[in-house]
Amino acid sequence: MRIVIVGCGNIGTTIVGNLVAEGHDVIAVDENPNIITEITNTYDTMGVCGNGVDCETLSEAEVEKAELFISVTGSDEFNMLSCFLAKRMG
Repeated sequence: MRIVIVGCGNIGTTIVGNLVAEGHDVIAVDENPNIITEITNTYDTMGVCGNGVDCETLSEAEVEKAELFISVTGSDEFNMLSCFLAKRMG
Protein backbone atom coordinates (compact mmCIF):
# COMPACT_ATOMS: atom_id res chain seq x y z
CA MET A 1 0.00 0.00 0.00
CA ARG A 2 1.31 3.48 -0.86
CA ILE A 3 1.07 5.80 2.16
CA VAL A 4 2.01 9.48 2.53
CA ILE A 5 2.73 10.74 6.05
CA VAL A 6 3.02 14.47 6.78
CA GLY A 7 4.77 15.36 10.03
CA CYS A 8 7.68 13.30 11.27
CA GLY A 9 7.83 14.08 14.96
CA ASN A 10 7.64 11.30 17.54
CA ILE A 11 4.25 10.05 16.40
CA GLY A 12 4.97 10.36 12.68
CA THR A 13 8.32 8.57 12.99
CA THR A 14 6.71 5.73 14.95
CA ILE A 15 4.02 5.36 12.30
CA VAL A 16 6.63 5.38 9.52
CA GLY A 17 8.65 2.68 11.28
CA ASN A 18 5.65 0.42 11.85
CA LEU A 19 4.30 0.78 8.31
CA VAL A 20 7.70 0.18 6.70
CA ALA A 21 8.13 -2.93 8.88
CA GLU A 22 4.79 -4.19 7.53
CA GLY A 23 6.09 -3.77 3.98
CA HIS A 24 4.18 -0.68 2.89
CA ASP A 25 5.54 1.93 0.47
CA VAL A 26 5.83 5.01 2.70
CA ILE A 27 6.62 8.60 1.74
CA ALA A 28 7.50 10.94 4.63
CA VAL A 29 6.96 14.70 4.35
CA ASP A 30 8.39 17.24 6.80
CA GLU A 31 9.71 20.80 6.70
CA ASN A 32 12.91 19.96 8.57
CA PRO A 33 15.60 18.58 6.21
CA ASN A 34 17.50 16.99 9.13
CA ILE A 35 14.46 14.91 10.10
CA ILE A 36 13.90 13.81 6.50
CA THR A 37 17.56 12.79 6.21
CA GLU A 38 17.35 10.83 9.47
CA ILE A 39 14.16 9.01 8.45
CA THR A 40 15.40 8.10 4.98
CA ASN A 41 18.68 6.82 6.44
CA THR A 42 16.91 4.79 9.15
CA TYR A 43 13.98 3.37 7.19
CA ASP A 44 13.49 2.17 3.63
CA THR A 45 11.31 5.12 2.66
CA MET A 46 11.24 8.15 0.40
CA GLY A 47 11.43 11.58 2.00
CA VAL A 48 10.15 14.91 0.76
CA CYS A 49 11.26 18.12 2.45
CA GLY A 50 8.55 20.75 2.32
CA ASN A 51 5.32 22.13 3.68
CA GLY A 52 2.44 19.66 3.88
CA VAL A 53 -0.12 22.28 2.78
CA ASP A 54 1.83 23.21 -0.34
CA CYS A 55 0.39 21.62 -3.49
CA GLU A 56 3.86 21.36 -5.08
CA THR A 57 5.20 19.46 -2.07
CA LEU A 58 2.20 17.13 -2.06
CA SER A 59 2.59 16.61 -5.80
CA GLU A 60 6.29 15.77 -5.31
CA ALA A 61 5.19 13.20 -2.70
CA GLU A 62 2.86 11.77 -5.38
CA VAL A 63 -0.19 12.16 -3.15
CA GLU A 64 -2.47 11.47 -6.13
CA LYS A 65 -1.13 7.89 -6.21
CA ALA A 66 -1.44 7.34 -2.45
CA GLU A 67 -3.95 4.88 -1.05
CA LEU A 68 -3.71 6.43 2.43
CA PHE A 69 -2.78 9.94 3.60
CA ILE A 70 -1.87 10.66 7.23
CA SER A 71 -1.10 14.08 8.69
CA VAL A 72 0.29 14.11 12.24
CA THR A 73 1.81 17.54 12.76
CA GLY A 74 1.47 19.54 15.95
CA SER A 75 -1.31 21.70 14.50
CA ASP A 76 -4.88 20.44 14.07
CA GLU A 77 -5.59 23.17 11.51
CA PHE A 78 -2.52 22.20 9.49
CA ASN A 79 -3.54 18.54 9.60
CA MET A 80 -7.07 19.29 8.42
CA LEU A 81 -5.88 21.54 5.60
CA SER A 82 -3.26 19.08 4.34
CA CYS A 83 -5.83 16.25 4.36
CA PHE A 84 -8.30 18.46 2.49
CA LEU A 85 -5.71 19.30 -0.18
CA ALA A 86 -4.67 15.65 -0.51
CA LYS A 87 -8.31 14.65 -1.01
CA ARG A 88 -8.75 17.35 -3.67
CA MET A 89 -5.60 16.25 -5.48
CA GLY A 90 -6.83 12.72 -5.84
